[in-house]
Formats: sequence, C-alpha cells, structure tokens
Amino acid sequence: MPSRRTVLASSAAAAGGLTLSQIARPSWSATPQPHQAAGSVTVVAPADWKSYADQVAEALTAAGASATVTEPDEAGFADGWQDDRILLGHLGNNLHVARLYGLWLSVADSLCPGPTGWSLHSVDAPFGGDNTTIVVGASTEEGVAAGVQALLPQLAEGTLPWIHQAELDPETRLRLPNDGVIDSAYEATAMADIESRISKLDPAATEANARLVLPVLSGAAVNLKYFMVDPSPAFARLAARALLGWTEFVEAHADAAGELLSFGVNMWTFGEELLGGWRVLATSDAVSDANKERIHQTLIHLYKRNALDPYLHSAPDRGPRWNHQIFPALSLAAAAQYFETRGVPEAAEWLPIAARIFEGNTATISLDEGSDYLMHLPMAFIDYGLLVGQRDYLNRTVRPSADLHVLMIDNLGTMAGGGDCYPFGYSGPFSWGHSQVLYAASWLYADPVYRHMLQLTLDSPLEQRMSDLDVPWHRYQVVSADEPDFDPDLYPTVRAVAIDEGLYEDTVAQTPTPVALEETFHKLAFRSGYDVEDSWLIVDGFGTGRHGHQDANAILNLTSGGRLFLTERDYIENAPESQSGVLVAKDGVHAERGPLARLDWAADVDGFAISRSVLPQSNGVDWTRTILTTESGNFHLVLDDLEVLEDGEFVVRNLWQTLGTPAIESRDFTATQQGRTMAIRSLDDTSLRSYDRHGHFQKYFKGETPYPYADQETVLNQVHPRTPRAAGDVVSLANLITVGAPSALTGAERTAENRFSIVDGDTTWVAVRGALQAGTIRADGAVHLVSDGRALLGGVTDVRIGELALTFDEPVLLTLTEDTWTAWPLLRDRAAYDENGTIIRPDPIDQGPARWTAGHRRAAMHELTRRSSVPAPAPTPQPGTAGWVKLAAATGEVCATASTDSLTIVGMTTGAVTAFDAAGAIDWQVDVGSRINEITAQSIDDELWVLICTEDFQVVALDGAGADRFRTTLPNDAARRERKGNRTGATNVRLAWTNGRDADPVIMVGSMFRWIYELDLTGAQQWEDLCYFYGVDGQAWGDLDGDGKDEGAIALEYFYATFVKNQTVTRGGREGGPGYSHVRILDRAEGLPLTVYGTKQSEVQAFEYTRPAGTAGWNARLSGAILALETGTFHESVGSEVLAGTAGFDVVSLTSTGERRFTTSLEDRVLHLAGLGDGYLVGLDNGSVAKLGIDGAVVDQWRFEALVAGVTGGENPRVVLANGEVHTLEA
Repeated sequence: MPSRRTVLASSAAAAGGLTLSQIARPSWSATPQPHQAAGSVTVVAPADWKSYADQVAEALTAAGASATVTEPDEAGFADGWQDDRILLGHLGNNLHVARLYGLWLSVADSLCPGPTGWSLHSVDAPFGGDNTTIVVGASTEEGVAAGVQALLPQLAEGTLPWIHQAELDPETRLRLPNDGVIDSAYEATAMADIESRISKLDPAATEANARLVLPVLSGAAVNLKYFMVDPSPAFARLAARALLGWTEFVEAHADAAGELLSFGVNMWTFGEELLGGWRVLATSDAVSDANKERIHQTLIHLYKRNALDPYLHSAPDRGPRWNHQIFPALSLAAAAQYFETRGVPEAAEWLPIAARIFEGNTATISLDEGSDYLMHLPMAFIDYGLLVGQRDYLNRTVRPSADLHVLMIDNLGTMAGGGDCYPFGYSGPFSWGHSQVLYAASWLYADPVYRHMLQLTLDSPLEQRMSDLDVPWHRYQVVSADEPDFDPDLYPTVRAVAIDEGLYEDTVAQTPTPVALEETFHKLAFRSGYDVEDSWLIVDGFGTGRHGHQDANAILNLTSGGRLFLTERDYIENAPESQSGVLVAKDGVHAERGPLARLDWAADVDGFAISRSVLPQSNGVDWTRTILTTESGNFHLVLDDLEVLEDGEFVVRNLWQTLGTPAIESRDFTATQQGRTMAIRSLDDTSLRSYDRHGHFQKYFKGETPYPYADQETVLNQVHPRTPRAAGDVVSLANLITVGAPSALTGAERTAENRFSIVDGDTTWVAVRGALQAGTIRADGAVHLVSDGRALLGGVTDVRIGELALTFDEPVLLTLTEDTWTAWPLLRDRAAYDENGTIIRPDPIDQGPARWTAGHRRAAMHELTRRSSVPAPAPTPQPGTAGWVKLAAATGEVCATASTDSLTIVGMTTGAVTAFDAAGAIDWQVDVGSRINEITAQSIDDELWVLICTEDFQVVALDGAGADRFRTTLPNDAARRERKGNRTGATNVRLAWTNGRDADPVIMVGSMFRWIYELDLTGAQQWEDLCYFYGVDGQAWGDLDGDGKDEGAIALEYFYATFVKNQTVTRGGREGGPGYSHVRILDRAEGLPLTVYGTKQSEVQAFEYTRPAGTAGWNARLSGAILALETGTFHESVGSEVLAGTAGFDVVSLTSTGERRFTTSLEDRVLHLAGLGDGYLVGLDNGSVAKLGIDGAVVDQWRFEALVAGVTGGENPRVVLANGEVHTLEA
C-alpha cells in the first residue's frame, strides 16, 4: 500500500521535546480585540487552492494591507507563528490547519464542513503575541470557493475581524443534535438540562458529588464542539451557561470545587477540547466581557487542579503509559500552551509535568490491556503530535496501533474481548474515540482496510453503542482520492501484531519471562474474509498489563456465520477460568500464568493459514497451541500440547467460553444460535462436561445493547483428571471447530495417536502432529496438513518427496503442490514495518519443482487415512444414588436454597419459594416475583427470619410460617446498576448485631454495584454507602475486635478486602484480589476471629481485623477459583478449620493458621460444602455428591440425574437438585 507518511515526515525541530516559543502579550485581557493588520498578512493555502488565496491577498491589498501567499510548511506546523494569517484548507491539505486541529482551534476535515460547506472563524493569537488567525475551513474546492467569497467583503476595512460563520453541507448539518434544527424549542430543552446539572452541584467532598461535576463541564465541552462546527447563538449560550454555572460554584466554593476535581473519577478526558472551544467562544459576543474574565479565572483554577492529578506525579520518568496518565497530561499540555501565552505564571510549571508523561513514554499501546482501552494511548498520541507540532508521535504510533485495532474488530463489526472490557455492544469501533485511530491511519497511509473496517461496523446487523457518531467532529476524517478500492485478497488470512519495547520492558521488570521481545505478539487473528458471514478467530499473546488479565495463549473470540460463538468479555475477572484456554493445576496448586506467549509461527502461505504459540513455564508445563485453517475458513483445527517440565500430579482442563443453546453428544459440543450452530469436536481422550454462567451472561450480553442471537452462556470443560506425570511427558488435546450444520463434522475423526482426518467439502485433509512419514513423503517438523494434491509441512528442516531431498538451515513452512514446493518464513505474517510505516511481508525463502506424482499422492493418502488404535475417552459416570431417598419436589428450576433443623427452603428462578418440613411435606409457599439470588435462614430471639434478595432489587423478610415481615425494594436507578461485574440486583443479605447483642440487629444487604444498605427490622433503610469496587459477592458479620458489636467484612468482585464498623467503610489490603468470591468469619480457640476470603484467583486469604481495616495474614494458593467456602468447628477433634472447594476439583481443609490439613481431588468442580457428624458432604458439578471422612478420604460418591443446587449437613443430610427435588440420606 502507498504510504503518505513522507508527506508528514518529522523535521529535526519536531523530533525534540515539548517546547513552547510563544510570546506572551504584554497586557492581555480575557476579552480578545480585533487586530489591525498593520503589517503583512500571510495567506496560507495548498498549491491547488492558490487561486483562492490570491483572491484573499488581492482583497487585503486593496484595503491597504500587504499580503503574501505561501504554501503550508513544516516550520509553521512545528513552531507555530507570531504574525497575522489567513489559512485555507482542512486537516488533510494544510499543515497549518492541522496544527490548529490539534489545538481544537479547527475542526475542518472531510466531514466538516462537508462537500459543499464552508466555515470562517477567528482565533486570537493561537501561539501568543499580538496577532490574529482566520481559518477558512473547507472540505472541497467547491467549499473553499464559497468560503472565500463570504470572507472577502469582511476584509474591506483592512482589519482581521472577529468572525464566526458557517454554511454546512446538508449531510453534515444532519450530524448536529436534533438533526441540525437548532431552534428555540431545542435550546429550551437543552438549557433545562444544563440548569439541572448545575443545580445538582454539591460542595461536600464525596465521590457521588464528584460525579456531578463532570456532567456540567462536559455540557460545556460538547456545546463548544457544536459551536465550533455551527456558530449558532444557541450553542454559544448553552456552553456559556454551563461555564458560568461552574464559575458560580467555584466562586462560592473554590476549595471544595478543587477537592471534587481531584477525585479519581475525573480523568481529564476532555480538558483540551474544553479549552480549544473556549478560545473560539471568547471571540464572540455571546459572553459579556466581565463574564469572560470570570470564566478565565475559573479555567485557571480548573487546570491548576489538573496539574495536581496524582497519576501525573506517580508515573515513573520512563515507562509505558496508560489512560489515567495520558489523559490528564494531554489536557495539561493544552493548558500550558494557552495560559503561558496569557501571562499565567503557573503555566510554565505545567509544561514539564505534561511533557514528562509523553517524552518518557516507551510504548505505543496502552499499558491498560483491555480491548476497550488499547486505543486510548494512540488516540492521545495523535492529538498530542498535532497539539505540540511533533509529527514523530504520529509517525511512530499510528500504523501499528491501527493494525492492532483492525485485528480486534470482528466480522460482525464489534470489538474483541480480552483484558478489561465492557459488556457487549457498549464499546466498539465507534465508541470512546476509537474511530479516530482508524481514520487517522487512513489519512496517513491511504490503506483502504481502515475505512473498510469502520464501514463494516456501520453495516453491522448488531446494535451497539456508537458515541463517536453522536459527536463525530475532530475524528481525523480525511477522504483521499488516491486511496484504492478495498481488495480483501491483498490481506493475509492470519496476521499478528507485536508487543512494543516499552510494554515488554515493563512486563519483564515485574515478571521475568523466557520470551524475548522479538518473539512476542500482542494479538493474532485469523480472518477468512471481510464479510459478516466469514470466520474470524483471535488469540491473545499479552497476559498481563495494568489489570493483569491472564489470557496469554487463549482464544478470545470466534465469529462465523454472522454469529459470535466464542467469547471472552469481562471487566474484572482476570483469571484463566473465564477464558478459552488450557488450565493446569500441579500438586493441588494453580499458580498465576506467565505474562507473555511466544510466537513461533504466523503465516498465510498458498491458501494455508497457521499459527503456533507457546506459553512457557506455566504451572509446570510449556503449553503450545497450534491453529490451522485453509482458505475456505470452514474449520479451525486447534492442537494443544503440554510438555511436562517437573514431576507431579496434574489436573488439565481445556475451557471454551461459548454463546448459544448448548448440547453435548458423544464427542461433540454444540452451541446453537437461531439457526446457526458452532460445533467443537473433541479429537482426544478428555472427558466433556459443561456449566452455565447466568449472571455473567445477563450482565455482559443482555444489558443496554443485548446480543440478540443467544439466550445462554456456557463453558465447555474438557478434562484430564488428576494424574501423576513425569518430566518430559506430553499431554495432548485436539479440537476441530466448525460453524454451520452439525453434519459438517461427520468426516472429522482421530485415526491414529497423532493423526486426524478432516472432510471439508470435496477435500479430505489429514493433520499430523509430529514427524510425517507417508509413502514416499517424509518430513521432520511439528504439524502438517496433507490432502491429495496439496500439503503444508510445518517447522521442517529435512523433507523427502520421492527422490527429491530438501534441507534447510532453519525450520520453515513448506507448501507443496503437484508441481511445486515453496519454503516460507515461519513468521511471515508477524507484522513488521519500514521507516515509512509500510508493512514488510517477506517473499518465499526458496522454491522449486516438486514432481509429486499421482502415485506418490495416492501412497501418502493411503498411509495417512489408515486407522490404528487410539486412547478411548474415560466413560461418563452414570447416575447412582444408592442410600438416598427422594423426600420432596418443587416445580421449576432451583437457584437458591437454605435450611434449618426442620425446614428445607428452595427458591426458584421464577421467584417461587417453597419450604418443606422434615418429612417432605410443604410447610409454606410464597412468591417474590423475581429470580432469587440468595436465601438465608437466621434467628432473632429464637424466632426464625427467612431473608430473601432478588434480581429485581427486592429484599423480603418472612417469619417461620412464611408470612411477610416486610418487602422492600432497594434504590436501583442507573447509578446503582453499574454495567460491569457479574451480579444483578440485591445480591446477599445478613443479620448483623452492630449495636451489640442487647439491641436489635440490623439487616445488611449487598447489591450488584458496590452499594451496601442497612435496613431496620421493618425494612426501612437506615444507611447506605459505596464500597470499592464492583458487585458485592458476599458479606460476613461478627465481633472482630472484641467490643461486643459486629463488624462486617465485604467480599467485592474487584480489589480490596473491605470492612465496615459504625457505618464506616474502610478498605483493607488488596491481597488476593481482584475477584473476591466468598467471605466467612473463623472463630479461633485463642485470639480474635479471623476474616477468611475466597478468591477467583485460586486463593484463600486470611485477615486479622485491626481498626479500621484488616491486616493480611496467611494466604493459601489452591487448584482453582474458590467456588465454595465454609468455616467453623465441624469436629471437636479437628478444631476450627476452613473448608474450600475449587474449580480445580479439590476439597481443601485448612487450619486456622493456613496449613493444609488435607486435599481431596474429586471428579468435578466443587460447588457446595457442609459438615457431617463423621465427615463432610460435598456437592459437585454435573450432579455428583461425595462424602468425605474427617481425614478427607472419600467414603462414598453418588451421581444424580440433575445438577446439585445445595447440600445440608448435620444430623439430617439433604441434597437439593436444580430440578426441585429434595433427597435425604437414609439412616
């Protein structure tokens, strides 16, 4: 593709640090004054618009001023100017306009003012001094011709007037709010909204009040943007009112306003936009001179706080940056540029603060690894490069960033998961400013793929949030006549983008890795085409970053047939349990995975696409993942090989995060979405099982922009159970993924230990793992794909084809046809760039005639399709419930249970609640109207209180007969319904004796978004507060400090163990997070109780309460996410203990000092635990129940036909199944 980077080549001046050479006006006023053109006016226009510049110069000369016509130059872009100028053009054809574009003093590009439109506006001394610049903004020659004609009469007095006029193209006007009809009715509605925002400002220094500041300032910023586009007096009045409203608040509460600006919720994401728009508004008469002075002082106050942002000062001098650092730095750079020229002394101090962040940056991609955030850094660099006139920031960052962005847009036009990401549809290629990166790349490189991906998003059949289209201005849209038409055949089927040096250095400084920089990849994607029906699969290579999502070597997403089938989408769950990849627990421990995967192969060669990546030294194994497909895109063969590095006992799980209605039949897992089916055929000897992710699905796929084709999210869990293995052993897995009719899999089978047959239409392929020997063709290497007439030989150095012998010094990919062999580099499609930003794609290493005759081919296929014995998968355990008796049955699907000595209480997804007595008779029934999140049965003065919380924010209290004590609904406005997290509604409820045992207890309720509530015994709310951060997964209350009153411990989905005392919330340490799943209180024989947390990070963490928070104690690393946690003295001979059940199939007993008492490995995920008189009762996934002895030995095991919803221990053991049945163990 042609590169236009040479048009924007860095000059020596532009390559240096951030410098400002502006001259401050000796006596500056916030009210600009029209400037008499006493000297020469420079008219700057591109060469092909010189005739229009000449017209302007002639008009100035006729009015008595001298004028010079010139073309835009590098010096003006890099250094600015100190003279009077009139600029003609837009971002793409006038470097001087581009510099003002970076300062938000122009929005002229191909969108604005549009094909037939024009705009005129004045800027007071853009780079200081005593001068004026007028911009004649036009997208086309037609527009500039009309704009110049509008300007000429206004130059007749020999002055450069304050002017702000525009005639927008009709299509551009429609992009304004209210379809561009800015009438009195629109203004009245918008003004009422501004007044409402202002009225809510509150000086009290709370996070909630800090969140009320940004709507006022953003109201000013967005109307200033509109005013830049369309000089409607309505936009000017709206922006002015928002600015004056904030000014009035600051004048009354200066210190408090500063404190509110300092809260972390303010990331300074639009500081430069606000300031640029104000500079244009200040030249209008929409604001009085007196109010301009007031707003000016308020803006100084604002940016002084900007300069104090802690992220700016805590960042190291050198390192990769992320959004919390880069946004306030960009805002402050704009403020320094403006206020230094306006005689504000502090501005000189702001400059080095902002410059340190940019000049010390070592990465082009954000350290914040989430797909929603990866483009924030490139966006800021583009803005910064133009703002300060440093083009190296553009040239250095745009192409790699844009290419990564392309990889991460699927064929449905939505964004890949991976790292921190919002729910489906909330963010994508047209949100958060993401489109800016692809538009800028299209402008700079004239590569049509960038604009094509944006069009793919616009044409998507799926609803998604596209906030960039709501305010589309200043998105770097430049349409070039020399951009060729998009041709999908010019782009490889697989491509990888590397991690840059800064990210790598930061990663290895924190977590050493054997992966070298040149071996890394950030993402790689397979794309069979660029239409919605074509397949797209993406793999992550970066398993670390600011939020530490451990997804290196995992598949993030698969789309095909117009559907999203494989998904990784979560903001806070960073453990491998929520990814499509292989998990290994060694000797009962699942350690954190390595940060970087190594890329060995990535190449599209002669119709084959292949990748091979390795996550080294992770939980005692090297994990190699190889993915193969052909030009048809009809299948992906995924081969996983785990080389054991150390002797030990290993549990291996291969997880697939899927969307659709699930089914498992024989060796096939299918997920169906409205007529389209993805099938994963297991071609190995793992055991297949699955589990549902209801809460996650509701939050991430059925929220504001629901995914329409699926009604369920299911994890396929392929298991090699706990097995002793020796160093050097290899555990192999193989799966074939297809999309379409399930019949497409009929020809896929494992025909030998390391050989697989795949039928794709009329072609039979044979995949071979390891060396190939078939008839007259032999090859070393790792993976091969062969048919009758074509072959791909992977990683070979020695090949024999009949009499032909080929030897290579380094491993290559070798493609073979009947007539020709071709050797290719293994990493042909790991993107590399030349100095102009053009991708370098290597040619073949060597090629020659093959003479692979029909006889040779027949012999090879005969050998390859011959069947031999293969290991058989373990048989699926069959139901067996000897000793259990069905006691009762409720109707529906059970989602919550509780029990007392005499009652078993079951809650259903419909909201129905049934209590059975000890004989199985129905004692009472009620309906709470919504899916139940939790039921607890507790007592006050020996009276039973049944407490229920639901997905629709209800809290219900019942007495022992099922009668209502109260029903109340928690606040559930938008602020209480945070879209991230995995919880919905009111999540858990407990009694707490916060005022001592002599007083009534209170009822503490957790919710989906960090709010906790205190209710009295009538259900009336007494108190609320926010924790940090997101949903409340659990809570426990007890006398933690010995004062006779209960303190609370809160388990949040994200960081920080959290404690509550006297209605005050305090964060403890962040050990064990993010991802707290359970919390319990453990009484000890000596000393105060411990607080024990279970985490999704495979840890059990103990805290001792030391006012006002907790001090971290012992930490036990287990075999998987903690799915069940109980504490207590279950057996006098043991004393107090912690029981933990893991996703790694283990039940672990820990002493009060964190030592393992026993570890028992079972057949499935451990979901429920209870103590028995002579041991423990364990509820597992897929209907299994086990009884353990006091020493952890397995005494008995059973398997029910339905999933286990709960277990009860004690003297009357019971099992509640998800189908409503209650079973009791015979005496």
